[in-house]
Amino acid sequence: MGLCEPVEGKYEFGWLKRVMDVLGKAGIKVVLATPTAAPPIWLTKKHPEILPVDEDGLVKHEGTRRAVCLNSDVFWNFSKRVVENMAKALGSIRN
Repeated sequence: MGLCEPVEGKYEFGWLKRVMDVLGKAGIKVVLATPTAAPPIWLTKKHPEILPVDEDGLVKHEGTRRAVCLNSDVFWNFSKRVVENMAKALGSIRN
């Protein structure tokens, strides 16, 4: 998510569109996934409550994939925003 939303509320999908265009011109079809499995560092620094806690009560550190608590409304709200913006920016692209 960090490449798609490097700072809160600033979405950057141009690089992803360029990759998709290159692949499309080469005849390669793209199945696009969301970036929500890897929350950006700024998000976990601002909202450390989204970090998961393991069975020993230890909080997992930020910067790794799936370092989120799936019960966190904060995580889901940020995820919805990046996914909605991604769909608006890239959803109508056809090659």
